[in-house]
Amino acid sequence: MADGSIERIGCNSANAVNANGRVIEQNLRCSSRRFRLDITSNVVSVGGLLSGTWVEATHRVWGNASGHANRAEIRANVAGTGFAARINVRTKGGKQSITMESFTLRPQRGTEVANVSVALQR
Repeated sequence: MADGSIERIGCNSANAVNANGRVIEQNLRCSSRRFRLDITSNVVSVGGLLSGTWVEATHRVWGNASGHANRAEIRANVAGTGFAARINVRTKGGKQSITMESFTLRPQRGTEVANVSVALQR
């Protein structure tokens, strides 16, 4: 958290990739004692370049995503009202790790998250 405290979060993710492998839809839901995230993203990959949109329903914020991808890693930047972050996603076998840095959701409402690390397993 922005105040220096650390919280354990629980997450569930549902991912869908279209038949040609270019469009990725992800629904990521995470929660802890003090906060909840409900993020839906739709991203298109053309030649390894990413572009798309995202919505975080709990805090009612949305924005754009851009970045690069290869078979095992996605490096993206996302931005929107009250929000800016770098996101790295690494996939190996049935495991995926997601890290977000400089992540802030509407600080005027008192909800600040400095960094998030999520480990998902199929």
